[in-house]
Amino acid sequence: MILLLLSLLFPIPFASAAVEGSFTPDIWHLETEVMLNGQELKGPVPSQSKLCFAPESDTKNLVCFLAGHANISKWTDSNITFVPPKNAPPMGVIVLVHPWYKEECEILYRKERVCNNKQYRTETVIGVYRAHPHITEVIDIARGVPATYLYKGETYEIRGYRFGNNGVGLYLEHNMMDKTNILRWTYDSIIFTANESNTKPAFLQVHNGAGRGNSWELPEVAGGEKKLVWTKTRGMRPEQSGLAAMLLAQHTQTGQILETASGATEEPMVEPLPFSDVTDDHPYADAVRWGMAHGIIQGYDDGTFRPDTNVNRAEFLKILFSGSDATGAEAPPSFKDVDAESWYALYVSIAEKLGAIEGYSDGTFRPEQPVTAAEALKIAYRVLQIPTVDPQGTEWHARYTEHASANGILFDTAFDPNAALTRKDILWMVWKLTKK
Repeated sequence: MILLLLSLLFPIPFASAAVEGSFTPDIWHLETEVMLNGQELKGPVPSQSKLCFAPESDTKNLVCFLAGHANISKWTDSNITFVPPKNAPPMGVIVLVHPWYKEECEILYRKERVCNNKQYRTETVIGVYRAHPHITEVIDIARGVPATYLYKGETYEIRGYRFGNNGVGLYLEHNMMDKTNILRWTYDSIIFTANESNTKPAFLQVHNGAGRGNSWELPEVAGGEKKLVWTKTRGMRPEQSGLAAMLLAQHTQTGQILETASGATEEPMVEPLPFSDVTDDHPYADAVRWGMAHGIIQGYDDGTFRPDTNVNRAEFLKILFSGSDATGAEAPPSFKDVDAESWYALYVSIAEKLGAIEGYSDGTFRPEQPVTAAEALKIAYRVLQIPTVDPQGTEWHARYTEHASANGILFDTAFDPNAALTRKDILWMVWKLTKK
C-alpha cells in the first residue's frame, strides 16, 4: 500500500523506445533527397514527431519539420525520405524529436485522486551532414537589377541559401576574393565589392565551410559586349539593397549609359513575368515586375507568385527594409513577443527606432498577424517620409488612408482600412509611394 501511494505521489517517467538510424547521402546540395533508415522512427505519437536539423556546435538550436511537411515524402518506423530545408545549417546534425505522454496522479487532501497527462520528449542525434551553399541570383546594387558583369569598385549582392553566418570565402572562377572586399555575410545574402573587372563570362562560388556550392555564371549578353560608360553616385550605402537601396537612389545623382560594341544605345528590355498566376496582362503586372526588378519580393519554387496570399506584419517590415544592415538597430526590439534572435527582430527594431511602429497596448507587436491596409500605410508613410495634410476624419489612420485614397496608392481607391493586404497589394502600394 505504501509503495502504491509513493508511486502515485512521485511517478517515475519512462523513456520511449530506443531510436536507431543512419542516413545517406551526408553531403547535401539544394534538392538532394535523403533516406534515413532505422528503427522506431515514427515514435510514440507519430503526428507530433519532428525531423530536425541543428548546427553541429549547438544541437539544441533546432529547425524542424513535422511528419506532414511537404519536404517529407515518406515516414515509417523504418524509413524517412526527405529533401532537407533550404535553411539547414551548413555543418549540422539530424535530430529526431519524439514527444510522449505519461499519466501522472496525485492524492489531494488525502482522498481525491487527480491525474494528468504530462508530456516528455526524447531528442536523438542521428548523425552529421554537410550542406553546400546555393546561389540563386547576383544583384547589381547600384542599379537594382541582376548583374551582367562585375566591375571593379562596384558593389553586388549574392542571394541564395545555406551561406552560413561566417563562411570560408567567395571564389571568382578559381581564385578566392580578398575577405576585406566582403562587406556583409549572412545566411542568405552576401554583399561584396568587386576587386577586379570581369568583362567576359565568369562564375562565382560560395564556400560556407561545408564546401563550395553551385557555380553561378555571369550571363553573356547577346548582341555585343556591354560596358559601363559613365556612372556617378552620391550617398549610396553599399550594405543596402532591395527597397532600402532604391529609396536612397531616389536622392542620388546617377547617370548610366549602356552601349553595345557597335556604339548604339540600347533601350532597356521588358522581360515577361515568369509566373503562372501573374501574367503580363494581370492588372498588377507592372507593380509585380517593378518589385522583382528591385529585388523587393520573389516568387516561389513552383513558378507561382501567389498574389492573393496575405502578408503578416513581420513580412511587411522585411519588404520595407529588405537587405538593410544593422545600422539604426543598436538596441533589440522592446516588444515582449519579439524574440531578439528571430529573423525579423532587426526589421522591428529599425521600424521602432524610426517611430514607424508603436505596437499594441499590451506591449506586443504581433508579428504573425496579417497587416491591414491602415497599418501598412501608416508604417510605409513614416518610413518613406511621405508628406501629408491634416485629415478630415478623426480615425487614427485618417491622415494616411485619406491621402492614399486620393492619390491611388492602393489599387482599389475605396479600400477597407481594416482589410488584410495581400502580396499584390503591398507591391502596388510601395510602387506608387516611391513615385511620390
